[in-house]
Amino acid sequence: MRRALHLALPFSLLIGAAGHSQSFTAARSYFERGLAYSAKGQLDKAIDDFGVAITFNPAYAAAYYNRGNARWAKQELDAALADYDQAIEIEPRFVEAYANRGAVKLLRGDLDGAIADCDKAISIKSRVADAYNTRGLVWQSKGDLSRALADFSKAIEVDRRLAMAYYNRASIWYYECELSRAVADFNMAIKINPRHALAYANRGLTELVQRRWKEANADFDQCLKLDPSLKPMLEDRIKAIMRQLEAKPK
Repeated sequence: MRRALHLALPFSLLIGAAGHSQSFTAARSYFERGLAYSAKGQLDKAIDDFGVAITFNPAYAAAYYNRGNARWAKQELDAALADYDQAIEIEPRFVEAYANRGAVKLLRGDLDGAIADCDKAISIKSRVADAYNTRGLVWQSKGDLSRALADFSKAIEVDRRLAMAYYNRASIWYYECELSRAVADFNMAIKINPRHALAYANRGLTELVQRRWKEANADFDQCLKLDPSLKPMLEDRIKAIMRQLEAKPK
C-alpha cells in the first residue's frame, strides 16, 4: 500500500505539470495572435486575444502591457492605465510599461505622474527614447522649454529614428525663433515618417514666416493630401501668420 501511494504522487505531479505547460502554450498562442491583430489595426480582436492569454496565464505581464497599448490606441485611457499598472505589478522593472503609462498620464493631464513614470523608466534603463520624449512634452506643457529641449535632444541621441522627437524639438526651435533649426528637424521627422501630416503643416508655417512662399504652399498641399481634416486649423494659422507678416516690414 505504501508503495502504491508513493507511485501515485509523482504521477499526479506529472499531470499537473503537463496541464500547467498546456496553459502557458495556449497563453502564448493567443498572445502572438493578439500581436498580429494589433499590427493589422484590428484592436478589438487584439484586446480579446490578450484577455484570453491572461486567462490562461494571469501573470503574463507582456499580455497586460500589449492590451494596454491596444486600449491606448482606442483612446480607452483608464483601461490602458489599469493594464500598465498590472504589468508593472507583475514585473516592477518593466521599462516600457512605465514609459507608456507616463505617456497616458500626460494625455489625462497628470503631469507630475507622467514625470514620475518617465523618471522611473530612465532610472531602470538610461537609454529609453520614448520616456525622454514624453518627459519633454511634460516640460513643454509646464512652460519649461529648456528642459523640454534637453529631453527631446536626448531622445534623438538615443534613437535617431524617433520622428516624434524631431517634430517636438522643432516646435521648441520655432517658439524660440530658431527657424532654420526648426525646418531641419521637421525635415528629419518627414524623412523618417513621410506621412506625418502635421510635420508638413508646421514646416510650411515655418517657411511662411520666412516668406518662402513656394516651399510653404507645397507643404500645405501635401499636408492636406494626407489629412484633409486639418484644413480649418491650417487656414486659421496661415491667416494669423500673414497678418503678422503684413504688419512687419520686410
